Parts: sequence; structure tokens; C-alpha cells
Amino acid sequence: MWIQLKLKVLMLDTHHMIIAAALSFLLYTQIEKAISVFRKAYPKVFKDAWYQENLMLSSIHATFQIIGSSLFLNQWISSDVYIPYHALVTIGYYVKDLIFVYRYDQYSTKIKSQYFVHHTVCLMISYFGGKYPLILARGFLVELTIPLTNWCMYLKRIDQTNTIMYKASFIIMSLFYFMVRIVYAGIYVMGPLMYSDHYWVIIFGTFLYVLNFSWMFTIIKKIRMLY
Repeated sequence: MWIQLKLKVLMLDTHHMIIAAALSFLLYTQIEKAISVFRKAYPKVFKDAWYQENLMLSSIHATFQIIGSSLFLNQWISSDVYIPYHALVTIGYYVKDLIFVYRYDQYSTKIKSQYFVHHTVCLMISYFGGKYPLILARGFLVELTIPLTNWCMYLKRIDQTNTIMYKASFIIMSLFYFMVRIVYAGIYVMGPLMYSDHYWVIIFGTFLYVLNFSWMFTIIKKIRMLY
């Protein structure tokens, strides 16, 4: 009887996740269409249209995450609202971004592999992390770094790497990345995560934190190249 009950709960969770995935994919499909309309209205802004549209979609997704996490962490919404919201704004984006990464021929195999593993782990955390909404919200608040990171990537794409704007933006982004994804995440995400009784959440969270360290070293190397 206990096993049957557990299976029913798991099936219900999976059912809700499938619905969230479908709605999320539909949401980001409509956002993509809106971005395409913007691109056609301002064609000079888009040197590499497909790549830059994806950067905009990434920043929109990050904004959704920042808003949801902030509302929950400030107790303006409950976990009953935050968890479905998180699934809605998360699943469709990662699926669409994986499709983009797979099809974008200017990415190396190494970069594609990193994105694939990162996004897959984020999806798994979104599924298992529902039992720990506080850690989940804190963890996805690190998306604060994404808009500025995307701005630097945009400047690089339009060949502005030798400008003061790019260099200043990159330094600010690097400092912000370190404070948010290394310091903040280490204290407020990884610390409480170690007390979790769900080993999959610990494994996935630790993997992402190590990956952030790896990207931090890559950023440091780029700073040395700039100066």
C-alpha cells in the first residue's frame, strides 16, 4: 500500500511536470516570435541574428528566474506558487537552448558538451529540487549574472572587444560573477545543500558549483588576454 501510494505521488508529479514542460515550451516559442519581430524592426542591431536572438531569450529567462526567486525569498509568494512558476519558466527555455546549441555550428564540441551537461543538470535540479524550494530559489538567483554576461557576449559578436565599453563591462561582469556564483552560491546554496537528505540534489548542485568555478577560471584567462 505504501509503495502504491508513493508511485501515485510520483506519477502525479511527473504528470504536472509534463504539463509545465508543454506550457513552458509554448511560452518561449511565443517569446521567440516576439524577438523575431523586434529583429526585423531593427535589423542593424543584429549582426548574427540567430545568435543574438538566443542571447535575448537567455536574458528574458534569467529575468523570469530573478523575479520568481526574489518574490519567494522575500515571502511575497508561497512555495505552492513558486514551484509551478519555476517549472513554467525553466523547462521550455533549457530545451530550446539545447536545440540552439546543437544546431549552432560556430560552437565547438567542448562548448556544446558543457551546455548539454549544464542544462540537463539544471532540469534535473528543477525536478528534484521541488522538495527544497528555499535552496532552489537561492540557486537560481545566480541568474543575476546572465544579462551582463550576455551583454559582453553581444559586444564580442559585433567586434567591440577592443573598446573601453567591452573591457569595462567584462571587468564588472567578472567581479559580479565571482561575488554571485562563487561567494554567494558557496555560502547560501552549497552550505545548506550539504544538509539535504536527497543525494541527487547534492550531486547535481555540487556539479554546477564546480562548473561555475571552471567558468570563473576561463573568465580570468580572458581578463589576462584583455590586458
